[in-house]
Amino acid sequence: MILGVHYGSLAIARSLGRLGVRVHGVDSDLRTSAFASRYFVRRHRWDFAKASPASSVDFLLDLRTELGRHAVLIPTTDDTAQLVADYTAEPRHVYHFQDNPPALVCRLRRKWELFALAKSNGVPTPNTLLPRSLQEAQRFADQIKYPLLLKASDGSRLEARVMRKMVILRTAGELTENYSCMEDPADPNLMLQEYIPGGDDAVWMFNGYFNRKSECVAGFTGKKIRQHPSAARSSPTTGNQ
Repeated sequence: MILGVHYGSLAIARSLGRLGVRVHGVDSDLRTSAFASRYFVRRHRWDFAKASPASSVDFLLDLRTELGRHAVLIPTTDDTAQLVADYTAEPRHVYHFQDNPPALVCRLRRKWELFALAKSNGVPTPNTLLPRSLQEAQRFADQIKYPLLLKASDGSRLEARVMRKMVILRTAGELTENYSCMEDPADPNLMLQEYIPGGDDAVWMFNGYFNRKSECVAGFTGKKIRQHPSAARSSPTTGNQ
């Protein structure tokens, strides 16, 4: 049972489907392109972002009765990963899923806390600031120099407000313009981050499964060929690439 269907979910469905595993998918949009795969034997509609955690758990428990067997839950989004980590008691007797500490999942899904976690463990990471004002952001930009990334600590919050998760800033004017229209003054969410040069095709990623002893049981590397959407790294106000 894949919770959240997108291009990453498609890779999971293909890998499992080719091994003869019956794959179900749950998403708020049954028209998402990944659902066109023949390896999804059933599509289920549910919006985890809008539904309450309790109702989502009830939905999964009700859905389990249709499967007729002990199923594996595979969350593929921040919201579903947090849901599965937070509410383990009831689903545990009918589903298999990874047992992750809820507090750690919360830290990993928020980019500012992920940055702090990396720094505290000596993992190299771009210089980053969570500014509390435009003036603080401008001082940071003067020190680090342009270009810089303006991105959200919680990407889903920013995307819901302005339909973007990040932009590349090349001038002080772009910082002022974008920060003013993207930030939520009541609950600051924007980060400034040192920019690492290179196109989308220079992005490499690693996905792995580690056991309780932190041993990598399965590891997969990937290279990004294209960015989706194609304008994901452009400015929402100036259109600069």
